[in-house]
Amino acid sequence: MKYKHVFLVWLLADLFLAAGLLCFGIYEQATGNGSNDDAGMFLLAAGIGIGCSLPSLAAMMLFHLVFTKNAKHPEEYTMPYIALIIIINMLYLLIGEYWFGMTGEFNIFYIGSTLAGLLAFYLVHRKIKKNAVAVTEPNDLL
Repeated sequence: MKYKHVFLVWLLADLFLAAGLLCFGIYEQATGNGSNDDAGMFLLAAGIGIGCSLPSLAAMMLFHLVFTKNAKHPEEYTMPYIALIIIINMLYLLIGEYWFGMTGEFNIFYIGSTLAGLLAFYLVHRKIKKNAVAVTEPNDLL
């Protein structure tokens, strides 16, 4: 796993969360539960989402730096990164619940962000494995 893959996991997870927020907003507008202020709220949520997720990018990059230097088998990265994604989201949950007093809806966001992170990791992991197989397969035509 390279730094670009770590960044791609973070970016895909944020894009999945943004897509989920957009779908939720469309649903709220379609059912009549939304208000006309939702466009501004979406921009605020997107800005806060990017701003609040930058510490997770920094944590993932720092973990990648330490992990690649100290791991005996850095090619076996699946479980450490899955644990990292879960730990980062648990920290966000604890900070949100105990420091800011967010309960209820924030738990749904925690579950969504964890699933988005794991899905993003799965897709990047598949891409890495696909590229590794393409490079190591011998060319039988020659």
